Amino acid sequence: MRPAIVLGGLGLIVGASSALAQAGPTQDELNNAQGNTSDWLYATHDYTGQRHVALDQINAGNAHDLQPVCLYQLGEATTFQTNSIVYEGVLYVSTPLLTVAIDASNCSELWRHAWEPRDQPSIPSQRGLAMKDGLLVRGTTDGYVFALDAVDGEMVWAVNMRPSDTFESVSMAPLIYEDLVIVGPAGTDSGWAAALDLQTGDEVWRFNTMPGPGDPALETWSDPEALFAGEVGGGSVWTVMSFDQEAGLLYVPVGNSNPAFYGGDRLGDNLYTNSVVALDVHTGELQWHYQLEPHGVHNWDTSQAGPLFTATIESEERDLLAATGKNGVLHIIDRDTHEAHFTVPVTTMKNVDLPLTPEGVHVCPGYLGGVQWNGPAYNPGTGLLYVGAVDWCSVFFVDPEAPRGGGFEFDPPESARGWVTAVDPSNGSVRWRYRANAPVIASVTTTSGDVVFTGTLAGDFLALNARSGDELYRFNTGGAMAGGIVTYGIGERQYVAAMSGNQSGLWGSRGSPTVVIFALP
Repeated sequence: MRPAIVLGGLGLIVGASSALAQAGPTQDELNNAQGNTSDWLYATHDYTGQRHVALDQINAGNAHDLQPVCLYQLGEATTFQTNSIVYEGVLYVSTPLLTVAIDASNCSELWRHAWEPRDQPSIPSQRGLAMKDGLLVRGTTDGYVFALDAVDGEMVWAVNMRPSDTFESVSMAPLIYEDLVIVGPAGTDSGWAAALDLQTGDEVWRFNTMPGPGDPALETWSDPEALFAGEVGGGSVWTVMSFDQEAGLLYVPVGNSNPAFYGGDRLGDNLYTNSVVALDVHTGELQWHYQLEPHGVHNWDTSQAGPLFTATIESEERDLLAATGKNGVLHIIDRDTHEAHFTVPVTTMKNVDLPLTPEGVHVCPGYLGGVQWNGPAYNPGTGLLYVGAVDWCSVFFVDPEAPRGGGFEFDPPESARGWVTAVDPSNGSVRWRYRANAPVIASVTTTSGDVVFTGTLAGDFLALNARSGDELYRFNTGGAMAGGIVTYGIGERQYVAAMSGNQSGLWGSRGSPTVVIFALP
């Protein structure tokens, strides 16, 4: 057991729960998670992906008094991009190898599990886990998905999702609905989304993001034979999904096409890459799609399909979907007409429409994006969307003979900055922008206390005023922030747990994986 570090002289929290969940959360609890203020049951809090919690003990008037309560260091020198979940006073968190349960009020360790890779690890990223009926489910860097008993961390099942001739990983946080676990791969040239049986791991259905024979989307690829042979492709599913329970529709963000920087062998729009696809949750059948970046040549994935929300546009209430990607543009999409009402840039835009050359073109956003794996939040109280973004340009160049069709060079790291942008989805206007001192990749979380929580790659945990964008609180966590930020109530106290310590090497990222929990004195 790794000991918790209790900070600020606060000691252990009276009334904090350390009892592990026995058989939950149930489907009913997941269905009603949007109104839950004591748990955080999905990577983005609930199926809508709003990342909003109706808690106001911490509010715009007192957030400046926040203090760290405790911290927990996982002890693995690796990336830390996870979205944690909280259930009945227990916080569950993951790294590429570790899955850990800690007390969500005082950071004391309850159990830990270490995955032993069974194949060659690939992309060293792990972005979260899911939980239902006493099972924790997550993916691995060597292409497996496995389930643990949430009580003691013991293995229940593990399945290999990687074809024998690929190096796919499963980095995304799964979505669990009824008896289905929905996941997708990162680092693939032939992407997919698949549903597994929650109790056994057996595959139930699969949707291929690369079209096959007879699919109308095949017409958007100039050389179908090259697509079938794997010479061109793409379509990774590496970030979290959202889910419309009433419609039974799963919204899946699909990544870029390959070769990433040269499109001469894949002329056309290249569906379903750089898109949101809406799938029937029970069968995986395509219902509709929306493409954010046709025929991309900058490696600009669609990174978020959500949140889902309603807003009044031209005196009519509309069901909407926010979608973002590394192209740095927020798309506000109508879920009934499947068209965008508004598109709003949320970072610096430069030369985005210029064709790439062998000599190189200076483009903003750069290779890192844009909006990365943690997308927007929506606050129904303010009626605003909040988007964190990277502001860091790159020089892109094309080379048909290179493995990815070209390459890129970052601008100097000291030029990298970030944004948090508040957008009114009813008219597409920008209410405010917060200029961060480093890229904003960490999640953005909102509350009914008019507070927006986020973090930067410089390690700063931030609390902003949701209505004005004013900075209310800043605390340097000692490590780059690139994972989730969750808030929840235990007893009479509201907590905020932030993930710190992304060692991806980007922008001088530093620090070891650490959970830091904050509260008011």
